[in-house]
Amino acid sequence: MLQQQNEKVYCAFVLGDTEGRKIAGALNRSPSTISRELQRNLVKGAYSAHEAGKLYRLRRKRCRPAFKLDNKGLRQILQSRL
Repeated sequence: MLQQQNEKVYCAFVLGDTEGRKIAGALNRSPSTISRELQRNLVKGAYSAHEAGKLYRLRRKRCRPAFKLDNKGLRQILQSRL
């Protein structure tokens, strides 16, 4: 979700829309998308658009595949065959 949409989710959460149905309609998103967003990014029972963005970037960074030549054994095999 975009940062702007995260802020709208935050506003709805603060106003008591803990399921996200109202905000889902306003953002033209599925209620389950908003529900997952809230579950994924609640920190100590509170939702923050800023924290949601930070958590997104952290998860995105972690999901990338490792660079294969970081494996010393594989690097040595490749270098010996070149």
